[in-house]
Amino acid sequence: MSNIKNKFCRHFPVVSRCCATIMLCLSYVLMTGCCEEKEADLTLLYVTDVHGLLLSGDYYTKSDNPVTMANFSTFLNQVRAEKGADHTILLCGGDLNEGQPANYYYNNVAKDKEHISAQVMNYFGFDAVELGAKDISAGRDVWKEQLPAQCKMPYLCANLLDEETKQCQLKPYTIIERQGFRIAILGLIDPNDCRWLSPDVMKGLKVTDLVGAAAKWVNHIREEESPDFIIGLFAAGTRNQSLLRVPGIDVFLLGADHRSLPVNNFRVSSEGDSVLDVQPFPRLEECAQINLHLARRHAWGSVERRADVKRVRLSNYKPDSVFINHFTPNRKDIDKYMNMKIGNLDAPMTYSDALFGPSALVDLMHEVQREATGAAISITNNCAEEVDFARGAFTTKDLFHLFKHNYKFWKFPMKGEEIHSFLEAAASAQFNQMSEETDHVLAFRFNDFKEVIIGPSGPEMTQQKFKFCSASGIRYTVDVTKPKGERVQILGMSDGTEFDSEKSYEVVMNEYLASGGGNYIFQIGWKRDTALNALISKTDDDARTCMINYIKKHGTIRPKASSDWSIIPVEFCKQARKTDAKILQRYMSPM
Repeated sequence: MSNIKNKFCRHFPVVSRCCATIMLCLSYVLMTGCCEEKEADLTLLYVTDVHGLLLSGDYYTKSDNPVTMANFSTFLNQVRAEKGADHTILLCGGDLNEGQPANYYYNNVAKDKEHISAQVMNYFGFDAVELGAKDISAGRDVWKEQLPAQCKMPYLCANLLDEETKQCQLKPYTIIERQGFRIAILGLIDPNDCRWLSPDVMKGLKVTDLVGAAAKWVNHIREEESPDFIIGLFAAGTRNQSLLRVPGIDVFLLGADHRSLPVNNFRVSSEGDSVLDVQPFPRLEECAQINLHLARRHAWGSVERRADVKRVRLSNYKPDSVFINHFTPNRKDIDKYMNMKIGNLDAPMTYSDALFGPSALVDLMHEVQREATGAAISITNNCAEEVDFARGAFTTKDLFHLFKHNYKFWKFPMKGEEIHSFLEAAASAQFNQMSEETDHVLAFRFNDFKEVIIGPSGPEMTQQKFKFCSASGIRYTVDVTKPKGERVQILGMSDGTEFDSEKSYEVVMNEYLASGGGNYIFQIGWKRDTALNALISKTDDDARTCMINYIKKHGTIRPKASSDWSIIPVEFCKQARKTDAKILQRYMSPM
């Protein structure tokens, strides 16, 4: 300190030097007083990609005892009893408000009520929630207006901007205080995940680069807030390695890509500090418990940090009856909505049929698309949950199973050759090239022993089943003995007229496929916005609402598989179809 004092005093006369000396002494006392030794043990609990598993029960899962926030409640109560509520931090990653009928009900039906996502987050007293890409799909009235207004904690995202004003659409970060320490929490979303969203919901929005946004806001937080600890709450996974090299962040809480990282995944940052990366399994399979020890030493107020991570399986905790009882009125409202009868189904529909050729299930989707838009040709992926539909009453619950993946419909022109190329791309991804009758017809993934790989959700395929595509309005065959790119032959239009590869046809697709879902349009030379720029029309209603309108018009649903297309050679594929269907059926849930 003497060197600083002498250098400082050379610029002032004697009287001033006395004042300066007093000021320096006072400053030193104040500085050391402010930075008196403090230590704190804090427990940070982090869940991510909850996907609407808020209330007890799950309308989609095949499990009799799905893990929900009711299980988390039991675990949280235990942690707070052991550590103390004032020593606990609760953080939730992105994609909270999507994935269950409860979300859809509050997003679209019960818009006049307090949103269920806000109610549950407020019930637990979360400290911050990060916006995820799928949360954006609910619409601006939900993620920008309703949830930020109703949540008692900040709803964060630093790199989602208004395209014109460049202003953040949500709060970029928040500061919380625990036991005398200031902790900053910065929220970011992965631009790569947002590129699959409908251009409608992204209109006027810009998602900036992760690395640039992180560096900008970390510098801002350091300069303006002087935090003791910085947490990155990021709806972005480990594929973003450049993000993980941004200096100044002590803990990276990651998500969005549904992966999990090993416990205590420490590394050394560019500044020489130890940095921790944390990512628990999604859908409440796990909660990350991070035990933090912060210590401020006397001399210059520097903070030492230690951390230890546990990945807690929430299935080990029983649902909290107090939580369940608290939200029973909400559950009753949702159950009433889900059990509401819409119409009648006069024949069963089998999910697995849609993987091997025309099916009553997907042809119903085609019919709804074409009727809603008046398009000559329909192309769709299988938007249904992996369940079979029984004959009888068709309820709202069935509607959610039929259109688990819920989109709006776009109508736009495609040349005949583009339609053919699209179907070739789909057939190449979906089917194996058969050389013998004992081969598989579906494109499964195999291990080193040439056995079908069985993953957490069943047999693994080179293309996810919900991305399997077919067309209606044209007649065509898929020859699975041919190599990729040579399998599809279009025979003509369904009405018997000629199909012309040079002619332009009005085609309807859902917005997911039309903007790049499944990667098919990219394989025909289109860009993400090609269909949007050529749009003839689009539906105001989503697929579920279009289905309700269809039922109102036609009354009873009479599903029937068309004969528009087929996999050939028929007899050659017969045994393979039976074998592959048997493999899949073990992992299907009957309705």
